[in-house]
Amino acid sequence: MRSLSISRSGTKDARSTLGFFVLASLGIQGFTLLALLLLFGAYMGLSRKAPPSLVQLESGKTIATAPMDSGERTPAVIQKFVQDELTMLTSAVGTLPPLDPKVPLAPDPGVVIKLPSGTAKITTLASYASFGLSEDFRTTYLQKLAELTPRNVFSQTERLVLVVQDVSTPQPLKDGQWKVVVVANLVRFTADNQIGAGIPYNREVFVRAITAPTVLPVTSEIERQIAQVRSAGLEIYAMRDFDAPNL
Repeated sequence: MRSLSISRSGTKDARSTLGFFVLASLGIQGFTLLALLLLFGAYMGLSRKAPPSLVQLESGKTIATAPMDSGERTPAVIQKFVQDELTMLTSAVGTLPPLDPKVPLAPDPGVVIKLPSGTAKITTLASYASFGLSEDFRTTYLQKLAELTPRNVFSQTERLVLVVQDVSTPQPLKDGQWKVVVVANLVRFTADNQIGAGIPYNREVFVRAITAPTVLPVTSEIERQIAQVRSAGLEIYAMRDFDAPNL
């Protein structure tokens, strides 16, 4: 009788332990289900929420934003990039870009470019802007630009100023690539002609999207300049003359 009692007691203890584990397992599963339901509700609320339209920069300035694919750029951004690039590349005034408006402008010593026939110079500003060109296009373009840049620019007896008349709406070529037509005049000023003489400078400019670089606090000055030029997430990979129709 004693052994039978012990056996029945052991069976009851085992059943009690098993029941406890079953109840605990059901409780944990119920808690997990509740957490999943709450998480699902949060995701649904987030999907119905409008994306943020404003971003505050470190400087405190607030800018508007809009969702878009990494390979997309707005027409306004493409047009501004192209106009700024061509202006910096072709305009030559003989002085360095002003860093402080209170300090007199310093003469531009220029940057030497090697040519098949020797050497020539481009402006310092053009050398900065050239980082907005693709690497396979940059060397060839700078050689042509050096041949066209007058030497008198660096003695400040001659100036070239690009006057842009129109920048067309970007024409999509394929994903992340566009063509822009620029109609402009390159005006040449000399000591004998202060009014300036303009020559047509019309170009078809081919642009593509790139990943904008990130500037770290430890980067060098040249790296900051490269990042600033490429901050629009664009680069020019080809350019050719454009014959504007007669009006």
